[in-house]
Amino acid sequence: MAHLKRRRDQAWPEEKNDRVHGLYSLHRMFDIVGTHLTHRDVRVLSFLFVDVIDDYERGMIRSGRDFLLALERQGRCDETNFRQVHQLLRIITRHDLLPYVTLKRRRAGELVIEKLQLCSYIIKTN
Repeated sequence: MAHLKRRRDQAWPEEKNDRVHGLYSLHRMFDIVGTHLTHRDVRVLSFLFVDVIDDYERGMIRSGRDFLLALERQGRCDETNFRQVHQLLRIITRHDLLPYVTLKRRRAGELVIEKLQLCSYIIKTN
């Protein structure tokens, strides 16, 4: 999965203006979420979309990022509509990735607060 990460000088073309406003590009979000999807997750997602994604596209899917890019090419996801991605992550019970399906950059403090809230929830339920 390390081969999918981009250096800062290899930014997607649309990221130049987004970085100033504290936003991710759609493709950067695909990189972030896609690298956390396991091989099994990608196989399940591809199976669920067997009627939507044609055989040629399915043959090119090797990672979560490839799957998300295929969804974009099929018109199922764009900068204004993440509903399909949210639904898919819920179906395969990857709720841990839902907060990353956004174009807003996450601050380090937000991650710490989110982890503390999750830990306190787990302690209360046990």
